[in-house]
Amino acid sequence: MKYFLLETVGDVKNENYCFTDNAPRPIGAYALKTGGLVSARYPDGPGDVTWQLGEDYPGLQLTSFIGNTDSLLIVTREIASLVESMQPGTMEVVPFTLLNQKGRAYSKDYVLLNPIGTYDCVDLDKSECDRYSDGSLMNITKFVLAAKKLAGAPHLFRPVEAHQEYIFSEELVNTLRARNCTNFLFEELAQS
Repeated sequence: MKYFLLETVGDVKNENYCFTDNAPRPIGAYALKTGGLVSARYPDGPGDVTWQLGEDYPGLQLTSFIGNTDSLLIVTREIASLVESMQPGTMEVVPFTLLNQKGRAYSKDYVLLNPIGTYDCVDLDKSECDRYSDGSLMNITKFVLAAKKLAGAPHLFRPVEAHQEYIFSEELVNTLRARNCTNFLFEELAQS
């Protein structure tokens, strides 16, 4: 099966699409970037979560996925339900109110989709990586997945070495494309 990396900024060439460089409030982006449970930080719920569109980005066209600078999965409730139906029990869904650039309520149809944990799937010997002077991994610039490690892989997951990235299965990508979902940009990943 093929696997694809999601470009979390979305289609930046389409200036009509919604985009944000803000973080969700009050929860911030950290727990959502790492695959940690937001509910662990907010056991009684985070309250009314809001997320404001970026003031420097005038686009107001709602899309299936909203591009952002925090590497988060901002998707419609419909997309979240679809992913959950294909992969039950592995996602945290955090509803929020999308605010326009002026801070007014714009949509309640979006959620933060948070895949919990990470999945060991990267072939570090074949991938292109930046490293610190001590040799430890800084980031992966070109992913190569280890085909042997992909047996039983979920349809949507974060790699262990790059928890802010999202890898989608071919089946999930095809399902999204068949539904004409907007603003999802994918890069097919090589396998060793």
